[in-house]
Amino acid sequence: MRRIPGTDTEHLYQTIKAEVLDGPLKGTIITIENDYLELDKGDKFYFNYSRYTDGRESYGVTNIDRKDSLIILSILFILAVVAFGGW
Repeated sequence: MRRIPGTDTEHLYQTIKAEVLDGPLKGTIITIENDYLELDKGDKFYFNYSRYTDGRESYGVTNIDRKDSLIILSILFILAVVAFGGW
């Protein structure tokens, strides 16, 4: 739990160690402190990278990669349309 600055509210957060799979940081292991997301080992996600004027760097998870799930659902939808609507 971490306190939200300026409030008495606490929220869940997590520390993620991840390997960058693409881009100029490919192969680098990064550490991300982020709001809690339900991620399992091996899940792919998108992150943003910020470099501040004082030299600090930070990373944050922006979205979970749902490409595989969307492909499967699209195939199932097409099969259902063909099965019920005919070719």
